[in-house]
Amino acid sequence: MTIRLQLLAATALVLSSCGSTSAPAPVAVPPVPITTDTVKEQNMTFSTVYPGKVVPLRQVDIHADVQGYVTGIFFKDGQHVRQGALLYEIDKRKYQAAYDQAVASLHTAEASLVKDQQDVDRYTRLYQQDAVAKQKLDYAVSAQKSDQAQVEAAKAAMASAGTDLKYASITAPFDGTIGISQVRLGAVVTQGSTILNTISSDDPMAVDFQLDEKQLPAFEKVLHQFGRLDSLFTLYLPDQTRYPAFGTFYTMDRAVDPQMGTITVRVTAPNKMNDLRAGLSVNVRVLNPSGGPQTVIPMIAAVEQMSEYFVFVVQDSTVRQQRVKLGSRNGALVVVLDGLKPGDVIARDGIQRLHDKSVVKLK
Repeated sequence: MTIRLQLLAATALVLSSCGSTSAPAPVAVPPVPITTDTVKEQNMTFSTVYPGKVVPLRQVDIHADVQGYVTGIFFKDGQHVRQGALLYEIDKRKYQAAYDQAVASLHTAEASLVKDQQDVDRYTRLYQQDAVAKQKLDYAVSAQKSDQAQVEAAKAAMASAGTDLKYASITAPFDGTIGISQVRLGAVVTQGSTILNTISSDDPMAVDFQLDEKQLPAFEKVLHQFGRLDSLFTLYLPDQTRYPAFGTFYTMDRAVDPQMGTITVRVTAPNKMNDLRAGLSVNVRVLNPSGGPQTVIPMIAAVEQMSEYFVFVVQDSTVRQQRVKLGSRNGALVVVLDGLKPGDVIARDGIQRLHDKSVVKLK
């Protein structure tokens, strides 16, 4: 009985010791290592990038002004041609024959007019001597006037035939690059409707981009103040390489597109190496040197949450989460419109692990 009581007492003691364990002590959160940056004020040069399209300053479709078979093509597709260079030839045999006939008709009419003039002169003398009737002189004068009209008509016919003959040889209207021919030798072309090719000027080239109507006043101000600045317009090719030559303001469209609310701005750039081709997509960076002193921070120091931006202001060994209003960005820096002042110290690196009142230490 005594042994049984001793076993019960020992069991109760073990159970009592197991149930009286104390709660663990709280674990201290280690400080978050960060680097800092001091908010400063500096002069900023802003820029805005617009998508643009390369367009030639001059471009025309080449049509045939006479009908016939293509008998000659005198260029290579994509070749640079000079103004007046022969491009195509339409079968000119019938146009040459028509011209020769018109020339012969003119010679015949002129010969007849010479004879009529001689008759008028002769009958005039005879009439003055009362040797012929007045009617004879009137007939001669009338015939002369009729043949004079025939000469004028023959001249017009010869000019028309000459124009058709000239149009049978199609030449380049200006210096530029000719495209891929749309017709081949032997093809029949129709007057005024068949497009043979397209030619466009290639140096300089233009770049068009769309400017929002809300940005128009600021853009015109920049043009007025810095229009002579060489680096005002910078072009970037599709692979994001910078085009070696700067653009120059050329013109602005006459009106704002009422549906899109934009206006077309055109700049030009030299194209000696033919890197700018019609239809090429480029980016146009428009510089705005009138930024003036601005409060700036590194963009990587800002955290976006629900379309709002926050930074962490360092206060002794902790940080305070501060909402900020950001403005234009220039490279790695961004303008702070509200929420910070020059001299504030903010966390720059390590901000992904921070929250309001986090304990920090400098790296």
